[in-house]
Amino acid sequence: MPVIEVEVEKLKSLIDKELSKEELEEIFFNYGLELSIDDDKAIIEITHDRMDLLSIYTLARAIRLYLNKEIPSNIKISDSNIEVLVDPSVSGIRPFIACFVAKNARLNEDVLKDLINLQEKLHLSFGGNRKLASIGLYNLDLINTPITYTTMNPNEIKFIPLNKNEVMNANEILERHETGIKYRHLLIGHEKYPVLIDAKNKILSLPPIINSNDLGRVKEDTKNILVEVTGTLSSRVNQFVNVLSYVFSTIGADVYNVKINYLEKNEKVTLPNSKRIEKRISKKSIKSILGLDLDETTIEKLLYKMDYELYESNNEFIKVGVPYYRVDILHEIDIIGDILKAYGLNKLDPIFPRTYVTGSLLDKTKAVNEIRNLMIGLGFNEVFTSSLSNEDVQYKKMNISNYDPIKLIDAKSSEMNIIRESIIPEMLKLISVNSHLALPIKIFEINDVVIRSRESDTGYKNSKRLAAVIYNSKTSFTDMKQVLDYILDKLDLDYRLDEITHPSFIDGRVGGISIDGNAIGIIGEINPQVIENFGLKAPLVAMELNIELIINKLIERSKVFSN
Repeated sequence: MPVIEVEVEKLKSLIDKELSKEELEEIFFNYGLELSIDDDKAIIEITHDRMDLLSIYTLARAIRLYLNKEIPSNIKISDSNIEVLVDPSVSGIRPFIACFVAKNARLNEDVLKDLINLQEKLHLSFGGNRKLASIGLYNLDLINTPITYTTMNPNEIKFIPLNKNEVMNANEILERHETGIKYRHLLIGHEKYPVLIDAKNKILSLPPIINSNDLGRVKEDTKNILVEVTGTLSSRVNQFVNVLSYVFSTIGADVYNVKINYLEKNEKVTLPNSKRIEKRISKKSIKSILGLDLDETTIEKLLYKMDYELYESNNEFIKVGVPYYRVDILHEIDIIGDILKAYGLNKLDPIFPRTYVTGSLLDKTKAVNEIRNLMIGLGFNEVFTSSLSNEDVQYKKMNISNYDPIKLIDAKSSEMNIIRESIIPEMLKLISVNSHLALPIKIFEINDVVIRSRESDTGYKNSKRLAAVIYNSKTSFTDMKQVLDYILDKLDLDYRLDEITHPSFIDGRVGGISIDGNAIGIIGEINPQVIENFGLKAPLVAMELNIELIINKLIERSKVFSN
């Protein structure tokens, strides 16, 4: 988890209350954060869902609200006349951008250090190490608008990069600049590179690599700042802009939105928008989940402590206004969790369970563990990807045109609006985010997918799968078949491999796997078009097995031996 370090006295001054070490630790524990104090340093672990707390200034504001030393307030974001023109050429490289302006920023050494740390933490923890989203800060007073986000030939992109004193072209930056060397994998292979230029053709930056030393250096005396986020995932870009605008507002800057003009689509988007998001919560859910019978006045006070506003209430539901920067709030359970934090975990009365049992592993879990250990023994790393996905990842990028997804009703995000029916696409997505790592990448996952079933009362059922992927400069069908042979041989199972066709795989290098006449999976070399769709460069081989039959055979065999 991301970690913030700050002087204890500085933390107390920002919270605006004199607190003992024990009091601080209890407050942070109730808030759901872990605080440890080492001499005069406070070390705070921020949970993976709260990117809005990665700045010490927003974290301190959250604690002030929690202690009722501050009341919820709406962040004011004014309109600006600044526009960013997005050229269609960026669509195949880094298609999304969002910006805002922070004026009258009161910067000092501490604030600048916090902003730099925040930027790096967002890049590493939520930005996919700059692939999904990356941030640039610029001195607005040196920029002529409108700004254009476009692409240029690498040799034509010439500017002095940050922390250098000589003009370099883009290729030289990727070869010689320390930041360029670190992140060049994000651009290498494209004929043209993304670039931000102002109305006088001055280059602001080479996203997501480096800013211009002339326009992209923010110092203590910089008053007006342009903040820009580019990326490959639209939702993450927008989340970054929301959180960053909140941070700048918290440190006292006046925040202004920026209009993004996507020229190809003739679509204009103005961000950020600080309007609270309305959510509805069931009072019955609050009582059943928390075990607390809270009256409306108490609920309202608890919501205020977490920066919500109560809009409306009746016998069954309450409507609340969620702060725009709370990008982690997707469902009523998230808000109920915040109500519990505001109430205080230590105030809950523990109840002993009515029955006492000795726990043990299920036979199914033992069988899965046996398969897991075999994969680890082959040098594979286990991963866990999301069960929720979208049509683009599950089907379109996999070259699948005929599909009928299992959709979520009232999905809160377009990135997670269906339930996956295959694990391989999610693993390819994971590799694309980590493609900068050294090869080979060998990963596997044992987890459930959801499929339609006439035998189920609901029409759906879980299916346990084993999926494995090898990503390497030189890999082939044989590499994955050796894995399949080893696994099933160790489990003492015979299988049959038949040549099949599948749009996600290369014709002639893909096979269907069956045991006792039952089709259980697929193995093969990934289609080059699929590799390109995920932004990857090296060959991929993959396998996915429905292991329900295998598990049942292992369980039956263990029962025979035990008898």
